[in-house]
Amino acid sequence: MLEHRINLALEWVMFAVMALVFGGALLSPNLNPQLLAISVLVVLLVGGAYWWLRQRPHLKAKLSWPQGWRFLRSKWCLAVVAIVYQITLVYGLASDTGFDTGIVRWAASTKSIVDGSYLSNYFSNNPNNLGLMFAERGVYHLTQFFGLTNFLIVLVIINLILVDLAIILIGLTLRHYLQRRVVWLLLPAIFLLTPWILLVYSDTVILPFVAGSIFLLDRLLTQSRTQQPLRNSLGLALLFGVVFWGAYILKPSALILGIAVALELALVAIFNYRRLDFKRLAILLAAGLVSFGLCQMVSQHALQQQTFVPLHDNLTELPSHYIMMGMNKGTTGSYSQSDFLYSTKFTTKKAQQSANIKVIKQRLHKFGFGGYLKFLVVKNYANTSDGTLGWLFEGEFFSKPNLKQHAFLRSFYYPFGTRLRYYHTFAQLIWIILLAGVLLSFWDQAFFARSLRLAFFGLLLFLLLFEGGRSRYMIQFMPVIYSLSVIGWFQLPPMIAAYKNKRTA
Repeated sequence: MLEHRINLALEWVMFAVMALVFGGALLSPNLNPQLLAISVLVVLLVGGAYWWLRQRPHLKAKLSWPQGWRFLRSKWCLAVVAIVYQITLVYGLASDTGFDTGIVRWAASTKSIVDGSYLSNYFSNNPNNLGLMFAERGVYHLTQFFGLTNFLIVLVIINLILVDLAIILIGLTLRHYLQRRVVWLLLPAIFLLTPWILLVYSDTVILPFVAGSIFLLDRLLTQSRTQQPLRNSLGLALLFGVVFWGAYILKPSALILGIAVALELALVAIFNYRRLDFKRLAILLAAGLVSFGLCQMVSQHALQQQTFVPLHDNLTELPSHYIMMGMNKGTTGSYSQSDFLYSTKFTTKKAQQSANIKVIKQRLHKFGFGGYLKFLVVKNYANTSDGTLGWLFEGEFFSKPNLKQHAFLRSFYYPFGTRLRYYHTFAQLIWIILLAGVLLSFWDQAFFARSLRLAFFGLLLFLLLFEGGRSRYMIQFMPVIYSLSVIGWFQLPPMIAAYKNKRTA
């Protein structure tokens, strides 16, 4: 009974927050009324034509084209569509990018970094970007070895492969979990994520690691439920630790997924301990933690031995800095240059910590309880409402935007493009549909779905407390959000059938 009350309370809190997110997406200025009306009309016409055809079997038989329809429904047709779309965007849109993507690429291709230079200070402030930078530097040396002159395009193509790998892993996970074909249900993910392959940053590079972690989690849960031999799961647990570490090293916030799974396990262990094989669970947890820990130890040792980037530990931005920045009313909790300069002027961690906490207290006092709650609602809207996931939001998104080359294609995606509203509207519609699916996923009470929901809820809380203010931070958890959404939409037909049966009973 107590377990039911705790789960019910937690589910209602999460549902309320995610309903607020869904409502915010509906209010987004991305939705162009004219394009929205045209989209609804097209859907009604296509749906009406499909219904009309289903009512006339003799016409349907005449129009049948078994081999053609089989190909159109296949994964190979989706692959062709995806590759053509992605290569078109790479060819027409690829250009130098600004903010952190440009800085990391600049560092990866430079000969040396001098102590006290901008790059040295940047990585001292943001050590979480070191892993990505060293990976890009390895790619840079390979391009030099093979005589490839366009380093940017090589990075974009690698990013494309990583994003596609993530989408494939999402598809495999959903097919295994739902026991249904989900091939064409991956098309919206391709549409939303493909423009972001042009910006090689941890937001997209992390995707196959998060998707891989979810894939392995689903397999481990299935093997435990079906009581398969422990040796079959041991390798998966070791691999999970390595893949999850890959996500963590790119974005420490990936730990939210692991914390969510651990909390769900804790609830089961407390209230339904008879369902758990504690010996099996302990061995698998130990295996995952050992592989994660070994990767982290090797990483830290390599970081201490490297001499390419002079690092100063006292310049590292503390968690309190990001909490302080997340409370900046003027930027709606997003990046603040003044907050950055304030924190980095202190030469010791102790001094920075004290100064950050002082500002946090001042801002809380200035907000007041009601004012802070109002700020969090506004910030949540900024964090989650944009269906383009923050496209063009950052300063110098494209550092040299040129609308003269590939003018037609760039008019849909580049700053000041005359057709930018088309991309905004269609991306927003997809985002709304995804969030609606997340709400529907609450009807799936399996451990896997509950863990994903708790992970998404954890991300929302994290972005409310720390630096946020833009939807770009949703990208890293797209495998979680997308999986939840598809699971949710598959709950709708049985829900409707149950409602009809209840009415006729």
